[in-house]
Amino acid sequence: MDIHAESIHRFLDSLLRDDGGYANAAGKAKSSLSSTNSVLKALDSLDCIVSATEKTVDFVRSCHDGVLGGFAQQPGAEADGFTTASALMLLNRLGGSGAVSIYQERAVQFMNSKARTQYDHFMTIAAYEECDITGSSPDKAIAYFQAKASDDTPNARVLDNAITFSSLLRAGQPFKNKPAVIDLLLQRQRDDGGFGDGDSSDLFTTYCVLRCLVLLKTPPNVRRLQRYLSQLRRKNGFAATRGEAASAGATYQVLSILQWISDLQRDAVDMARAGDVTGLSKWLVCGGDPNIYDSDGWTVLLAASAYGKHQVVDFLLNNAMHDVPNADPCLRFCGADALPIYMAGQSGDVKTVEILLKAKPEHLHAISTVNGHTVFLQAAFYGKSVHLDLARYLLDNCCSLLGSPPDQLPSEQKRLTTATNVRGYTGLTMQHLWHNEKMSELLSGYPQPTEEEKETYLDDLLLRIADAQSLSERLIHELRFWQNKAAAVEDGAAPVDQQLVEQALVAIDRIASQSAFEIDRLASSLYQPPLIYAITGVDRTRSGAEMRFAIVKYLLDKKADPKVREKHPMGIGSVIRASVLNQFELLKLVADYMTKQDFADEMNTSPAVNGLTAMHDAVHRALTAPAPDLQPHLNKIRWMLQRGARIDIPDHTGQTQKQLAIEAHGDPAFSEGNVRAVWEVLGLPVCP
Repeated sequence: MDIHAESIHRFLDSLLRDDGGYANAAGKAKSSLSSTNSVLKALDSLDCIVSATEKTVDFVRSCHDGVLGGFAQQPGAEADGFTTASALMLLNRLGGSGAVSIYQERAVQFMNSKARTQYDHFMTIAAYEECDITGSSPDKAIAYFQAKASDDTPNARVLDNAITFSSLLRAGQPFKNKPAVIDLLLQRQRDDGGFGDGDSSDLFTTYCVLRCLVLLKTPPNVRRLQRYLSQLRRKNGFAATRGEAASAGATYQVLSILQWISDLQRDAVDMARAGDVTGLSKWLVCGGDPNIYDSDGWTVLLAASAYGKHQVVDFLLNNAMHDVPNADPCLRFCGADALPIYMAGQSGDVKTVEILLKAKPEHLHAISTVNGHTVFLQAAFYGKSVHLDLARYLLDNCCSLLGSPPDQLPSEQKRLTTATNVRGYTGLTMQHLWHNEKMSELLSGYPQPTEEEKETYLDDLLLRIADAQSLSERLIHELRFWQNKAAAVEDGAAPVDQQLVEQALVAIDRIASQSAFEIDRLASSLYQPPLIYAITGVDRTRSGAEMRFAIVKYLLDKKADPKVREKHPMGIGSVIRASVLNQFELLKLVADYMTKQDFADEMNTSPAVNGLTAMHDAVHRALTAPAPDLQPHLNKIRWMLQRGARIDIPDHTGQTQKQLAIEAHGDPAFSEGNVRAVWEVLGLPVCP
């Protein structure tokens, strides 16, 4: 299940209140100690950092009753045993044993003395375990659950049984007939996949049952359980029921269940590594899901592939059992960003590789984005006898594996041998490092790439594995290269102009088409989006202008946002930059990709560095322009006015665009002819 961790993180952070505590839901809900505990546990399961640790510790402390020694849900409320246990776990999570020790002795006494219900006793045992409390033991809570365990367990609610036996397990206490307890719990999984009594299920019962099952190392029907949990999914977290909004408590409980499912998946992964087809078959029949990761990031198919268990791989991919999903060969081991075929390459088992490639032939050339290895490079790297056999098998059978005509064998073999790792080593050149003579002798008998072909492959590889920032930096480099190259072409070389533009767009698209590329990401030493970088400059040649226009249009076609600001040198957007540099054609082009209102808003934006809008710049450029260049500036001002540019916006000195033009009269820095022309285009009274 895709949990959208970033959106959940934002939701949980939004529940922080001014007092340092967290609320259970969005809106005006107040903070409480239990909600704070849920939020922090949920954040911990997402490996997220708590944003206000000191304030949250202060909130927990403010809930302490100095007279009784216990804690309350909110400052000034009545302390109770359940909440005191929550407080101790919170303090332990926030500040470790040192934070707990200040309150431990009196809080533990209060917690034990006030425990009445099964929920109080459950939390007492949980606090002892999580905080590693010494000097006393939860004897009262243990005795309570031991008495419940000896009662008429089969007739008890599944929630009561789950709490009873998970508490005893956490306290390290034995009880009789674990198989019967397991059966009692599993029988209460309802048709919707959750757990409950009668025909209904609920999240809290499901949470408690799963806690008990994971302690008993017994999985439920995971496929049905996941369907139940997916019904509780919201955009920002999880809800307790289908009709509710997301809450901290429900989100924590679902994230805990998902983690426990991953923990339980380890047994299936171990069976895959052992080659236990029979065990896996029973596991699948009972609701096992082959496409869930265990806590270490392994699926059963990844594990079987890494161990070269071809019988398991074949079974997982190709079994035709009723209502049982097959394993997905496209699920990657996240740490290495690697497919099962990559793992099979490390094992060296030819049969495993053959089965995987039959399922997904295109994985023959798939890579790990960490080291760049294909399955062929895996064989060349590890270099044992089994890897020699695997390398030979791949080279001799690549056409049949891909379904290509036999006459393409040399080219397909060369495609395999051309592949490099991220350091630029091919399968053959690796052997120069490892001095593996047998592998070197084998690979030398097959077509090998030229140096240029290796360099081209490596460049493509590094592009494929680049992250968003690296791609943006690389794009800026390409823009600089092609704009400089075009600017150096003298006017009159029209055919060359078009060739350069086509070459530039191909090179730029090669970067921008990568899946990790973000069109508006800031890059370069000035932290500019590519669109602003492309607009920035004054063109002295027609070739340079045409190149700039083509690049800007390409970026706008790729959905570059003209409203995105640079960081340096002025913190402005594309509209002001085009106006400042009198790039009138680019300004009109940008306007075509914006709504009328957005374009007007951008023209009338006052930059933080000086407050000069696009019209301030347009008026100033017209006032200072040489006489032969004046008319284009006037045309731009007229065009901007027609599209909503204002002349009454003050800059940081209080001067509006209109005042700039008026005060230019009599200023020896400006030509009176220019001043009169600007007054006229702005619709001002005739200049004296």
